[in-house]
Amino acid sequence: ATLSSVSYNPGGIQTVTVMIYQQPGIACTIGLHKLEFDTGTTAVSQFYRSAFHRATIGDRKTSAIYWETSRPIVKFTNLNVPCSVSEMPLTFTLRNGYTLEDIFGSAINYAAFTTNDNTGDCPLGTFPTSL
Repeated sequence: ATLSSVSYNPGGIQTVTVMIYQQPGIACTIGLHKLEFDTGTTAVSQFYRSAFHRATIGDRKTSAIYWETSRPIVKFTNLNVPCSVSEMPLTFTLRNGYTLEDIFGSAINYAAFTTNDNTGDCPLGTFPTSL
């Protein structure tokens, strides 16, 4: 995954697009089900809970955004990106004037899962919160 674009709508509302792509040289056999971002602490997860909304994966709306309060994680589930798709944009907006930098600092650590639990292939990575 990589940050593709960040824009600000009137009123300072941040819209973010994260481009999800297949890793070169790794055969895709299942597709992508879930993407998790590490917030750093559970206090951050609790404070910014519900900050993300209006998410789309490709051209499909998704409301499957979960802020965990027992782990420092926000996750997008039910992505269902098939192996036949080499790139897919995940776009969402942030409420209350929050920014990615407010929540994650200068970078987002992420994990991508092929299953709906914490098993399966799970590539890890980091991308900056600004372009």
